[in-house]
Amino acid sequence: MSISLSIYDVFANLLPGLLYLFAINEFIKSVGYKGMDPSTLPASAQTLGILFIGYLLGHLFNALTYNGWYMLFYRDSSLHDRNNMKSDSGKALTSLRNQYPDLDFGTFLPRDSDVLFSALQVSNKELADRIEITRVTAIMMRNVSFGIFIFGMVQIIYAVRDASLNHVWVALACIVASRLALRQTARYYHWFFKEVFRAALLYGKSLSEVVNKLRGEAKPAPNKSKK
Repeated sequence: MSISLSIYDVFANLLPGLLYLFAINEFIKSVGYKGMDPSTLPASAQTLGILFIGYLLGHLFNALTYNGWYMLFYRDSSLHDRNNMKSDSGKALTSLRNQYPDLDFGTFLPRDSDVLFSALQVSNKELADRIEITRVTAIMMRNVSFGIFIFGMVQIIYAVRDASLNHVWVALACIVASRLALRQTARYYHWFFKEVFRAALLYGKSLSEVVNKLRGEAKPAPNKSKK
């Protein structure tokens, strides 16, 4: 397993999944059912079971948190129109052109970022791995935001059931923390796309130019030996 895959699995899936597991367990208990009690299992089974369920939940919630939770607050940023300059990648491209007016970012389009990043992974894996850490962090923060929100809703249930003001304060804190985490998610996506376009500029000023150059670099050297 590569290092980048390990980083992705741990921070994008496993850690948020453990938070989801905790929040869901608290929700089950808040509505009057008996929550999960892994203490009855052997220590090794507890650890493996919790890690497996957390990892699975992280995967299951990933699409939901992007297509649902993130788009709920950043609808323009998540649009998939190739020429949409209000998307996360479009804003990053606009920011770079304003930040570096002397550099020519050519005909890059917002949706070029996916192919450009794939090209970088082929040509310079070490650089691509460093850039991907930013995207992985964005995914983690997005899931953490939704997990904290779920836990906040659980606290509201407790507040209504127990008439406790303490649960109300905890719920408010969770809602604020969830919103802050989602705002940080947008920032990490912005930084990720900026790094992709900035690195791609080293190879060309358009998607086709970058891809063609990297294809040429990937070709094996011709065999000059004479028969």
